[in-house]
Amino acid sequence: HVSGERTLLRGIHKVPPGSTLQWCDGEITRRHYWTIGQTSESAATARLLDTPRRAAPVFWDRFVDSVRSQLMSDVPLGVFLSGGLDSSLIVAAMRASGLERIQSFSVGYHEAEASELPWARLVASRLGTEHHEVLVEGRQFFDDLGTLTWHRDLPLTFSASTPLYHVSRLARESVTVVLTGEGSDELFAGYGRYPRALVNRRWARRLDRWMPGAMRRATARVARGGGSGYVGDRIARSFLARDGSVGASCLEPFSDWNADYRQRVLGRDVPTGHPFGDLDALLPAELLQRNPLEALLRYDQQTYLEELLMKQDTMSMASSLESRVPFLDHRLVEWAAALPASAKLDGLIGKALVREAAKAYLPEEVVSGPKRGFLVPLGTWLRGVGRDALDHYVGDGVADVFAQDVLRAMVREHLAGRDHTARLWRVMAFECWRRDVLPRFGALADAARRQSASELPAISR
Repeated sequence: HVSGERTLLRGIHKVPPGSTLQWCDGEITRRHYWTIGQTSESAATARLLDTPRRAAPVFWDRFVDSVRSQLMSDVPLGVFLSGGLDSSLIVAAMRASGLERIQSFSVGYHEAEASELPWARLVASRLGTEHHEVLVEGRQFFDDLGTLTWHRDLPLTFSASTPLYHVSRLARESVTVVLTGEGSDELFAGYGRYPRALVNRRWARRLDRWMPGAMRRATARVARGGGSGYVGDRIARSFLARDGSVGASCLEPFSDWNADYRQRVLGRDVPTGHPFGDLDALLPAELLQRNPLEALLRYDQQTYLEELLMKQDTMSMASSLESRVPFLDHRLVEWAAALPASAKLDGLIGKALVREAAKAYLPEEVVSGPKRGFLVPLGTWLRGVGRDALDHYVGDGVADVFAQDVLRAMVREHLAGRDHTARLWRVMAFECWRRDVLPRFGALADAARRQSASELPAISR
C-alpha cells in the first residue's frame, strides 16, 4: 500500500478520502469536505459509554439503523457471510430491520483448515438465510492472478482478492447488491495487534526514560539477536528491542517486511525516510497523547482500511456487483471515534462492545470465536499446486528489483516448513503487476498518445 496521495505510477496521484477534485475550464479545484472526529459526539457523551456493557446497546441501535439505510434498493440484495462476528452481525441486523428473505454467500476450499464454510453454515442455519457457496481451487487461484491484478490496477495487496472475486461472481447470479463487514476492526479495535502495540509503546517509553542510553541500546541488541524461531521473533518484535516511537513500537513489529528483511531483500540502496508514510499527518500528536488507541485506529483507517475498501470495490465491481459497508456509515464512524478505549478493548480482547452486543443475537461460537473472513490456504498451495507460479514470480526476473539470493533462500525455507507466506505473496503480487500488467498500461498510454488532435475534444466530451 502506498499512503497519502502517492501511487506506484509516476505522475498519477490519488484523490484523498473525504475529498473532491473538480476540473473546469482547465482549472483544478480540490476540497476536503469531511474528516473523522470533526463532527463526532461530545466527550461528555463518550464518557457515559466507558465500558463495553454500557456502549453495546447504543451501538446495536445505531448499527441496525445503518444496516436499515443500506437496505434501500430497487434491485435484489444479499450479504457476504464468512461466519465471523462482523458479517454474522450484519445478518442479525438485517433480520432486526424486518427483512424476511436474506440471501447469503460464502466461499471455501477443500483445505479444511482455511475454509469458513462450516461457520457460515452455522450462522445461515440459525438466522434462516438462503445460503449459497462456492469453492476455489488452488490452481484457479494462481490462474486468476493476472486478470485480477488488471482489475485492481495495482498489485493485489490481499491474497483474499481471489476468493472475494469468486464469491462476488456467485452472488451476482442472484443479487445486484451485497452488504459486507469491512470497517469494524478499524473502528472498534478488532485486530490483535492493537493491544499488543499499546503494551509495546507503554513499556518501551518507560525503558527509554528509565535506562541509560548505552544500556538501552545494548538491551535492544541482545533482544534482536534471539534467533529466528517463534520465541526469538516475538522478543525481537517486543518493547525490549524497540524504542517508544510509534513506528518502532506499534508499526514495525507487525510488518511482514520488517527493517531487517527490507535491508536484505532490497540491498544497500534502501530508500531513506520512514517506511510508514507521513506519520505527522496520519498520527496527530494531540490525539496520540490523549488516546493512543484511537490514534492507531485513525492511522489504519487512512491506510489499511483504504486498501481493504479498494479490494472490496474492485473485486465486486469486476463482477458487476455493488457492495455496501454498513459499519462505515459516517454517523456510526463519528460515534465510534468519540468512544474511549475502555469501551473497545477488554484487556487483550478487541471489539469488546461489538461482542457484547452480539451475545443476544448470535451463537456463542461466533461471538467468542477467532477472526474469520476470506481466509486463503496460500502457504499450503505454495508448497504444492502453486510451485510453478512461485518459481515464475520469485525467480530470475526479480534480480533487477530484489536480491535474488535472499528470495531463493526464503523459498527453500518455506518449502522446508518455515512460514514465509506473507513475504512471498508480496513479491509475487508485485511482480505479477510489474511484469504482466504494467506493460499493458504502457500499451494503452501509447495508443492514447497516437490519437489525433481532432479526436481529443470528442473524447473529452
